[in-house]
Amino acid sequence: MSAEAGLLSAILEAPEDDAPRLICADWLDEHDQPDRAEFVRTQIELARLPADDARRPALALREAELWANHGEAWRRGLPKWARKGAVFHRGFLTGLRCTLAQWLQAAPRLRRQAPIQWLELTCHSPEKMIVLAASPHVAPVTLLNLGAVKLASVRALASSPHLANLELLNLRRAATGFRHGEAVAEALASSPHLGRLRVLSLGWGEVHEAGCRALATSPHLTRLTTLDLERSNVDDAGAEALSGPAHANLGHLDLGNNNLTARGAAALASSPHLANLRCLNLRWNRVGPEGTTALATSPHLTRLTRLNLHANSIGTEGARALAVSPGLAGLTELCLYSCQIGDEGVRALAESPYLKGLQTLDLSGNGLTEESVRALTSSPNFANLTRLHLGLPTDEGPLKEQLLAAPRLPRLRTVNLLQPCWSPTGVEELLSERFGSLGRR
Repeated sequence: MSAEAGLLSAILEAPEDDAPRLICADWLDEHDQPDRAEFVRTQIELARLPADDARRPALALREAELWANHGEAWRRGLPKWARKGAVFHRGFLTGLRCTLAQWLQAAPRLRRQAPIQWLELTCHSPEKMIVLAASPHVAPVTLLNLGAVKLASVRALASSPHLANLELLNLRRAATGFRHGEAVAEALASSPHLGRLRVLSLGWGEVHEAGCRALATSPHLTRLTTLDLERSNVDDAGAEALSGPAHANLGHLDLGNNNLTARGAAALASSPHLANLRCLNLRWNRVGPEGTTALATSPHLTRLTRLNLHANSIGTEGARALAVSPGLAGLTELCLYSCQIGDEGVRALAESPYLKGLQTLDLSGNGLTEESVRALTSSPNFANLTRLHLGLPTDEGPLKEQLLAAPRLPRLRTVNLLQPCWSPTGVEELLSERFGSLGRR
């Protein structure tokens, strides 16, 4: 075995360990490949740094420069169909976007070439999904992005011992059909092979209360940190089920576009098991002012940093409840698009001493006037605001300039007076972070 092959073998055997990669970078330096070595070290450093670290922009710029100059050459050993969807992470090919048939055909060779752990697969028939589930080449995979698949495919995946390393599973739109969605949730919940799963998306399906209860009582899904059930026909009873002890590690819960009322919001707010929630998406529900007050006064939701109440008709009463809540002092993003809060609600928010950490605030669709602009520009509490959406029925120019020039809004960089702010779901962010990163160009 050559020295280079030995280095690659060490990386394949320990894909999560940076040490073999850094040793390989040293070898590349010693063998006249300094740019490749720098690329490995740069990507490893980026993977280690938090998202808000001041060193990231310079490193990301250098990463992009190296990729622009050498990315084509570094992908030359891959099949032509794999080059466009290849994703490099921590210096080496880690992710692929391709059809299921392409992966099944090339997996044995590709697995010998690179530490592939992320797969985004399309064109998946149940027959091919059964083959995938039985393949040992899927064993190192930690991220599987599939989208809409059939129930038979889900059952094959759930019964596969080769998926024991899976940490992120996206089956968005898989749980369609009245009983189908419940069965999808039940198949996953009963799988003893998914104990490492941290991120699960079943959004845009028909999960219903029964599916929620299956997920909530699963002894295997206790490590979940992100759960996406957007537009899944979840009602108040479903929210009550999700409030149980099985999801004590949840940091991101997406229940947007469902059938929750104040009762469902109160169930979430009263659960001590959801104390680790950082992001809660309840857009397009019907929690109203009563449900908003329950959320605002919860002693358990004090770690929230992002709250989305888009189109919940919380009214001025709901805005006031948010404004006087010391438990929401950690919020950095608040979406109140089309919540009927009016100028009076904006004034309450502007006067709040507890919302000083807000960086993104969406107040679009609330019938606001220039009175809201005056309340925002005169408030001493929004010094950290960087993005603001108001949705005023007026010409943007003068008011945008007024907001951007306001001394009490020193960090404001993005102002949109006409359009709402659309925030991606937690799963969308994670997938974009991986498959939208370097390597798709």
